[in-house]
Amino acid sequence: MDESAAHLRLAAPFLSAGQFRTFMTSISIIIPCFNGAATLARALESCGMQPKAAQIVVVDDGSTDASAAVIAEYDQRDSRVGLLRMPYNGGAARARNWGALHASGELLAFLDADEEYLPGALGVASTFLAQHPREVSIRFDVDYVDFPRELTTHAHFDSHAATISNTVPSSLVIRARRSQRSAVFRWTTRFAASAEKTARSRGRCATFSAIRV
Repeated sequence: MDESAAHLRLAAPFLSAGQFRTFMTSISIIIPCFNGAATLARALESCGMQPKAAQIVVVDDGSTDASAAVIAEYDQRDSRVGLLRMPYNGGAARARNWGALHASGELLAFLDADEEYLPGALGVASTFLAQHPREVSIRFDVDYVDFPRELTTHAHFDSHAATISNTVPSSLVIRARRSQRSAVFRWTTRFAASAEKTARSRGRCATFSAIRV
């Protein structure tokens, strides 16, 4: 499967016209990246089209490919883009936590380097959370783009796709309140490690290796 083609794309949850209003809430996008040069530009392009994104933090998790060069190129184009470097590859969960600790936005959005947002996705998420102040987070709907037909027509594809859509960290937008940060990120680390272990044990890692939110 061509990793630069098959991917997940995050679509905004549905809100009716009566529910949608504009709110000024800053969002930090956090992108963990390990050897993601082949797909990172697409992810960053989709982030750049999100007016609500005040900060785009790419955490280079010990990459040995041209990821840093891609990030540098977009840093020159867009002042919202910044780079954090991990000293060694520690996994996506650790990189997300490190990025979150350096984020300045009121909301945190997580995107993987081989995923992308649909236009307006973060605006709808921001509106929902502004209108529902007791809600801590919201998840995006996920589109499966250019996946091989033998996968998307498989009898069990829908059930696996629904599980992934509801569990992948990169479909998540969450409030970055100080009082919640520590607990949220300890939970995120445990959850992500558990989810990745489960995926490997069930033999789904290769099938869904190019996930995009």
